Amino acid sequence: MNVLSVELNNCYGIGHFQYDFDFSVPSGPHRHSSASHSQTNILYAHNGVMKTSFAKTFDDIAHGQLPVDRAYGRTPHYRIDADGVPLDPGAIFVVRADGEYFETEKMATLLADKPRQQRYATIMEDINTAVEQLFKHVAAAMGIPRVAEVTKRFDAHFGTSDSTRLNKLISLQSDVEKANLDFLRVDYRVIDDPKVAAFLDKQATHQMLRSYIETFEALMQQSKFFQDGVYDYTNAQNVQMAIQKNNFMADAVKNRVVLVDKEGKETTVSTPDDLEKAYAEDKNRIFSDLKLKVAYEKFDKEIGHNEQLRDFQRWIKRNQDLIPQLQTQDFLKTYTWHALLADAAELYTAAVDTYESNKTELNALYDESDKLQSRWEEVVEHFNTNFSVPFVVSVKNKKDVVLDRTKPVLEFTFSDGRGSSKSIDVRTLTSDVLSRGESRALFILSIMFEIESRIIDGGEHVVVLDDVADSFDYKNKYAIIEYLHSLSDESVNGIHLIVMTHNFDFYRAFRLRCWGKDQCKSRIATRDSGAAITMHAGGSINEFDRFKQEVARDEKVFLAMIPFARNLSEYTRGTAGNDDYQKMTSCLHRKSDTSAITVADVAAVLNSNIHGLNLTAFMTTEKYVDMLTRVLATIVNNPDESKLEDKIVLAIGIRMEAEKHMLGRFIADAKPYTTTPRSVQTACWFREYCGFYGVADLAVSVLKRVMIATPESIHLNSFMYEPIMDMSVDELIKLYTDVLSL
Repeated sequence: MNVLSVELNNCYGIGHFQYDFDFSVPSGPHRHSSASHSQTNILYAHNGVMKTSFAKTFDDIAHGQLPVDRAYGRTPHYRIDADGVPLDPGAIFVVRADGEYFETEKMATLLADKPRQQRYATIMEDINTAVEQLFKHVAAAMGIPRVAEVTKRFDAHFGTSDSTRLNKLISLQSDVEKANLDFLRVDYRVIDDPKVAAFLDKQATHQMLRSYIETFEALMQQSKFFQDGVYDYTNAQNVQMAIQKNNFMADAVKNRVVLVDKEGKETTVSTPDDLEKAYAEDKNRIFSDLKLKVAYEKFDKEIGHNEQLRDFQRWIKRNQDLIPQLQTQDFLKTYTWHALLADAAELYTAAVDTYESNKTELNALYDESDKLQSRWEEVVEHFNTNFSVPFVVSVKNKKDVVLDRTKPVLEFTFSDGRGSSKSIDVRTLTSDVLSRGESRALFILSIMFEIESRIIDGGEHVVVLDDVADSFDYKNKYAIIEYLHSLSDESVNGIHLIVMTHNFDFYRAFRLRCWGKDQCKSRIATRDSGAAITMHAGGSINEFDRFKQEVARDEKVFLAMIPFARNLSEYTRGTAGNDDYQKMTSCLHRKSDTSAITVADVAAVLNSNIHGLNLTAFMTTEKYVDMLTRVLATIVNNPDESKLEDKIVLAIGIRMEAEKHMLGRFIADAKPYTTTPRSVQTACWFREYCGFYGVADLAVSVLKRVMIATPESIHLNSFMYEPIMDMSVDELIKLYTDVLSL
């Protein structure tokens, strides 16, 4: 889109508006500075001129409604054409000044991928059906009517959830294959009781169990057919099951089994019943032993002391052969699950095989979803890094959103700085916890998701932003400027911004960030008595001076006056051939003569450009950089939140130290950096630094904070110092010390 033609008549408070928003790449002298930000127009207007009415009109159109003239009831009319063709209402997104956090319907599309979702859904339906059939069988075996109750108990024991249950089932394969089916006699509802766990964990219980097990193992040595740890009851049961399953002793085949006891005596059995009888007689001899009975009676008596364990006592009485397995409740429950799954062997195998047959494709889908997650992560990481809020945002269910059409779940984690953290629901977060400014920052997160989703959707979109930076503190205001600046680049295909503001500082900073001093695509709107709106060229952004009364007696104020003198010199005499301007520039940026400048040199420039100052005390040979370093140390050691000069001097120090680091590294590494940048030096060097060393360089994150925290230039107007005043002096000190540590 090159041109968006807008004509509005009688739309809310706008009587008449006609303007062509230019999104084309400029030609001529503005091309170099503006080409990369051709997708943005910025408009400055005082409150009450047209911004809210403009935004409401576009918002109505985006939602398929006609704008109205509520005050006078006049017939509204509008025309919005993109390159001569009516703009699709769906291509409009309006960010209102009074907006709050919203969960855009497009948030899921930021990760959603319909073809992958459909294939994933088909695969998971087959797997889930197989698992459901398995747990239905297990539920029947456990005597529990609801499958959900069975899966709940499974999850509680194995520490799984809906998303991890299948993996656990698969991991149990070898345990299920060698499961002891005697544990099918376990009543899971009885043993799955905290009172049973408490009983089995008692020292007295452990002692009685040891006595019982030692007696039992001794008797097993006397068994005719069984040997503990070699061929026990479980092995015998497996043999019997195999014989029956394979008809080994069917009448038609006449097979026989010869049992050889430990003395070498042979016993021939001809039927499965005879085999079971032979094993049962040997087993009964063991459990009828007097010593084992005494050990059992002690155990039984201990259980009987607790009326709440009566069900467990009755179950033990019927299943004395399982007592050696009662090491802990956890072991007992684990063995029981193994047996329950083995009892449903065909269904268990079917569930595992269904997964295994689709595993390769599922893994491919997961790998693809990981790639798509990066778009989410970029948005969230940008928000967490650049916006100052008391929480960290994360997306809990990214893969689910990609593949399972699940609504994204944003988690907001707070830290109290004392080792504790807490996640808070977004509704409580916005209404009860955050300040207005912090809530607005969260609103920006919604906008970021919406815009990123539209980029993924493709096509061209017009984004109208009405005072988007209102209620922001300084850092967050510049964070949104940096975000919009990144969107304004023509490489972000299809996003066209109309940024409106009543805040001249925001207007000025955004203009500088996008186009330097060019007016380019910036406009100022005025309104006449008939509510007709006129768009003017962006105009000058020069301002007037302030606070010169204290400079003669305060070193911090003296240093803070440097940007004022520089601007005054620039405004009155220009920059070409202006030694005062060049010298003050060398005090604010690392230039070739910076280290040679004395405090007396600075005082001379201040006297020359600001009349009526008495700077006798500053006519010294001390080096300017030494004084700056010394004064910064006093501020760091004894900061005053209310003192503007503290913050200005810190801002100067931050920028100077950042440039010192970048310049030092450029020289040390022989990098071809720009020695005399045409635009703001700090920003120019930062771009080059990122190009030379990559955005992953450890220093880049600190330097990026410098770009956000220090304005493009220190302004002349006292009102325009509001951004620095909004910043915490502690935050500036932290950034200054971080830059010093580079």
